[in-house]
Amino acid sequence: MLVADVIMPEMNDRELAEAGSRLRPDIGVLYISDYTDDIVSKQGILQDDVTF
Repeated sequence: MLVADVIMPEMNDRELAEAGSRLRPDIGVLYISDYTDDIVSKQGILQDDVTF
């Protein structure tokens, strides 16, 4: 399992998940953040198919 912070300084969560899946196509991704869900959803950070 890959644990990815939603907001990172040099690579976004989607890029990290894609890089991880290239190495391990069957890898699961757990998105985390210390921001509240309303802030994350308002910023449009996560894709529609991602549950936060």
